[in-house]
Amino acid sequence: MPFSLPKRSPSADRFAGRKQQVSDSYHALLSAGTNIAVIGNRGIGKTSLATQIMNIGGGELSLLDRLSVPHDEKPDFLTMYFACGRTTKTTGDLLEKLLTSHACLADWIYDVPAARKIATGASPKLTAKVLGIGGELSTNATTEEIHQRPALEQSIDVVFSNVANAIAGEGVARDGLLIVVDEFDQIEDRSGFASLLKALATNAPKVRFCIIGVATDIQDLMKEHASADRLFAGSIIALPSMTEAELRQIIDIAEKQIGKYITFEAGAKDRLAQLAQGHPYMVHLIGKYALRSAHQIDRRTISKEDINITLLSLKVAIAKPLHPLLSVKLFCVR
Repeated sequence: MPFSLPKRSPSADRFAGRKQQVSDSYHALLSAGTNIAVIGNRGIGKTSLATQIMNIGGGELSLLDRLSVPHDEKPDFLTMYFACGRTTKTTGDLLEKLLTSHACLADWIYDVPAARKIATGASPKLTAKVLGIGGELSTNATTEEIHQRPALEQSIDVVFSNVANAIAGEGVARDGLLIVVDEFDQIEDRSGFASLLKALATNAPKVRFCIIGVATDIQDLMKEHASADRLFAGSIIALPSMTEAELRQIIDIAEKQIGKYITFEAGAKDRLAQLAQGHPYMVHLIGKYALRSAHQIDRRTISKEDINITLLSLKVAIAKPLHPLLSVKLFCVR
């Protein structure tokens, strides 16, 4: 049977460390109208925290219990996740994708009549995508709906705000919508997003965002607004490098997940934590290959020397394209 360090998982029992950041996220969710930003370097665990923010936002509080974070209220959000890519070049692109993605608002547009009416009456382009005419979605739309055209096209931010507000107003979740946007820094032109957040605070207070991205501060992430920190009301969660104790906890969790069929010696854990230099990504990567090698030769323990051998094998593999963080780390650690 194959073994590997667990990948990012929604399960709280696979999440390591970050007690303060988890606590800050929980209290941010309880603060009405507050948007959240998670910032930090690549490979630092931003997406993993975002996953847990979604869990907590949906009322799953087992991580708070495990980390002994006090809590007396259960958030109740309808949570959605979207990861930006190369085709998400502007704020308008982002909002259109949120409206037409099955994982986000699209299916709810069908289920909420008010939202459907707003979306299909917004613009010919959006109507085509929402109704599946050469777009991502499909439905049994009537001919009348397909041919209906508005007198004036509405801007995408107005359409998004109205649709999201209609869905939140349906009462699907007590606290409204929580839309998590990962890789926000990949958006080339982020102009208009700050204005959107300001408008939502007034016109759709139950529609909230959690944006995730590589940045040193919120101004660096937003690239637009001089007082962007005010839009997040102090709910800016900066992820520092993980401590070696937290990195070793990742390994402990991995061992537990495979029933300790293969274990890491103390020296191996220390070496792996030192190599990672605060980046959980590196623990997952090197640990995964060390586990794979041990399994292939039917060994039940991984030593410090095994970690060094794994590192050397990965350096050899550098001849092939690898993650930028890996390229840097493999040649700077000793």
